[in-house]
Amino acid sequence: MTLPSGSSSRSATLCQVAFGWEQSVIEMDHTRPQDSGVRLPALATVANRFGSKDVSVGMGRKPDGRKLMSSRRLAIAIAMLFLLGACGGDDGTSATTSPTDGDSTTTTADTSPPTDGPESEVVMQNISFQPAEITVEAGTTVKWSNQDSVSHTTTSDDDVWDSDGISPGEEFTFTLDEPGTYTYFCRFHPQMQATVIVEG
Repeated sequence: MTLPSGSSSRSATLCQVAFGWEQSVIEMDHTRPQDSGVRLPALATVANRFGSKDVSVGMGRKPDGRKLMSSRRLAIAIAMLFLLGACGGDDGTSATTSPTDGDSTTTTADTSPPTDGPESEVVMQNISFQPAEITVEAGTTVKWSNQDSVSHTTTSDDDVWDSDGISPGEEFTFTLDEPGTYTYFCRFHPQMQATVIVEG
């Protein structure tokens, strides 16, 4: 017989009641006459919990002549069952496991516009074009990036392209399809000069 599991305090209370009841049964077993039945309030309470309507202990005889179980043995047997049910229950505590966060990765997408052909870059820095000369294949897109602290232009000598003002941090691109040698300069800083050689 197993009682429903409850809190630790409830189990402790049931254990105390069971031990007190067993002691009272043992004491009354020694003091009362052995041939008379004994009705114990504590035992009756336990019996009512389990649906029994009448509980008697003693050394009397049943109508058919069989001896009743001694109060001591009956007390020990019921006490053991009671204690197993009351004290052996779960204390109601449970372990909680925190989920482990998995590793996360952040990916930065490239938002630069795609180019159809090859690309070459010239940097505007320290009032100069770097490098001052590049050689590319026909159809190459040349990009001028202004990494200086002032605005610049990239203007070809034969008026093939002119970027107007390029502010710091901005850029200008132009595709050279025809083979040839192209010289260019900055209109704001005429000393800035460079060359693009386009091969066919």
